[in-house]
Amino acid sequence: MARYFINGLVGSGLVGVSLVALALGAGCEKKGADAPAKPPVGQENPQSMLGKTAKMARETGQQITNQQTEVGAMADGVGTKAGEDLAAKQNTGAVFSVSGINFNTPAGWVRGQGSQFRVASFTAPGDVQVVFFNAGGSVEGNVDRWKLMVTGEGGDNKFKQEQKTIGRFTVHTITMEGAYAGMSPSGGAAPVASGTRFMGIIVEGGPGPVQIRVTGKIEDVKAVEPVVKTLLETMKTN
Repeated sequence: MARYFINGLVGSGLVGVSLVALALGAGCEKKGADAPAKPPVGQENPQSMLGKTAKMARETGQQITNQQTEVGAMADGVGTKAGEDLAAKQNTGAVFSVSGINFNTPAGWVRGQGSQFRVASFTAPGDVQVVFFNAGGSVEGNVDRWKLMVTGEGGDNKFKQEQKTIGRFTVHTITMEGAYAGMSPSGGAAPVASGTRFMGIIVEGGPGPVQIRVTGKIEDVKAVEPVVKTLLETMKTN
């Protein structure tokens, strides 16, 4: 009976089809056996909706932390040289007024705190201090007072005085070098600074009195003096 059944299959061509089906089935079973195993379920491979939400929250939190770190680094940079450069750039060209006379802030000058008499205070390149006062008094009286602030080696402070007319203004300028003992911003005595160049300026002919004091290391002040002269040549009244 079986022989007749197989013969019938052969006769009908169904044996070939059956053998092909058996071969394909065997191949599928082998492929399934060789497939890589799925990663274990855990925090990094959650299966539930709650687990997936928790993973997303963790990743978002890490991104926020990374961004805060980058912002913090940028803030640190602003507090150092980058911040100083930015402040100098923002101050450049800004107009400030002292006793009715307008001045343009030179490039690289960073403005500091002022007071009742120290109307404007700047730090120029080289840590040179430039202060504008609205104090009055005679030229002779102020020059005599300034002379006492600088003691040169062997008593020679290289004192030099000159007078110049700029438009409606008369500008008196003195320079000295040596150990400088001036006043602090609070009005008290400042520590003596050796190797200092002192430049004192009095501007007459404006609506009110103007004095300018420039102090710093000798070579640094010499580098700033041309800028100060340009500042005076471009000053204007309101």
